[in-house]
Amino acid sequence: MDDVRVYGDVYGLSAEGFERLRGEIPFEQIAYADGVLRVDHEGKYIDVEGFIEAVQREMDPDGWAHVDFIDHVDWLVHRYAIGKEAVRVKTVSPNEVLEPGKDEFGA
Repeated sequence: MDDVRVYGDVYGLSAEGFERLRGEIPFEQIAYADGVLRVDHEGKYIDVEGFIEAVQREMDPDGWAHVDFIDHVDWLVHRYAIGKEAVRVKTVSPNEVLEPGKDEFGA
């Protein structure tokens, strides 16, 4: 099993901002088109804090982003909401994310 899975989208990132950010992207899989950067990683632990700071620095004033960092070792989900002026992170157990829907399906 992978140690972590990380998924995220950055909206409001100019082509110039993407080029400046490129060297600070720790993800193996990235896609950039029309001002949107999508990132994806499944595997060994990676540090996303520097990436999040760089995204905040490079995004347009009205840009926003979200990154979900799923830690399979510690069994936690860190959800980052990134805006030009602030970064919020909420940490929850994956059980809190998965459990609410179980009753709908009779599990």
